[in-house]
Amino acid sequence: MLPGCLVARLIGVLEAKQVEGGKSEQNDRLIAVAAEAHDHTNIKKLRDLNPTLLDELEHFFISYNEARGKTFRVLARRGPAAAQRLVRNSMTGKKMKTANTAKYRGKFQVIVESRDAEAAMMTLGPGAASDEELSNEHPRCEQWTYVIRGTGEALVVPTGKRRRNVQLKTGALLLIEKGERHQIRNTGTRPLVTLTFYVPRAYDQEGELRESAKAN
Repeated sequence: MLPGCLVARLIGVLEAKQVEGGKSEQNDRLIAVAAEAHDHTNIKKLRDLNPTLLDELEHFFISYNEARGKTFRVLARRGPAAAQRLVRNSMTGKKMKTANTAKYRGKFQVIVESRDAEAAMMTLGPGAASDEELSNEHPRCEQWTYVIRGTGEALVVPTGKRRRNVQLKTGALLLIEKGERHQIRNTGTRPLVTLTFYVPRAYDQEGELRESAKAN
């Protein structure tokens, strides 16, 4: 160990979101104590700290960012396992991805993706439909559609079976299996806003269909 270095023991992490200029990003704060300090011998996790001290730590980060025109909000307090996992991921180049679904109101847009899946927002006006007819341009992908708000109807044709009509409303989750032809329509008087997960990925960031999603 180099002279002047402090050996620290991770005891947890404050998972937090920071907003600046309308842009939101994850900005977690690792919490550690001096490993060799006698006063910290029994402190192994966040809840071992005085609750008032934890509140003061959160207040510090909130005030520090506020003074710089940023908004800082603590989402959760996690233990040492989560803190160590965060450190390991940072060392391997992995970065937590987040997206603010409230700011996406176009008809269709991919908002976040990983190597194996992606999430896309879709907003349909009253009377509008996802496609002109029943179809499935991404037969090699599952589609999980969650209704954020609004009402509508999904027409789905399972392979080898008759068409089924599924009523959609706020909080509904619809699974469209690989190869199933489908169409989603807004039957209400307000926008139908949905969040859809494709597994594996079906579209690129420009909304263009990936070759890997098409039929063989």
